[in-house]
Amino acid sequence: MKSLIHFVLLSILISCTTQLTEKGKSVTIVPIEEKINNCKNLGPVTGSNAMANTNAEDAEAALNEMRNKAAELGANTIFLTKTETSIMATTSVGIAYYCENN
Repeated sequence: MKSLIHFVLLSILISCTTQLTEKGKSVTIVPIEEKINNCKNLGPVTGSNAMANTNAEDAEAALNEMRNKAAELGANTIFLTKTETSIMATTSVGIAYYCENN
């Protein structure tokens, strides 16, 4: 019975991470300090994740969620403005852009 409970809990934890979509894979994340040329601001995007096995997995899933949201807006670039990680979750914030040179 313990094995079944552990399996169910593990399955729930694994399913809590956001996977990158095909569109999301085309979005590049760059630091906000980078110079912007020929880019149209499409608005803010956020991503967050909790309950992964590690903080690193939470961070990756938060960035994946943000890239997926940006892709849905038609963006190809995200200027990352902030990432916060705690024991419980990671949240990333950025600005979605469509850049001609990307």
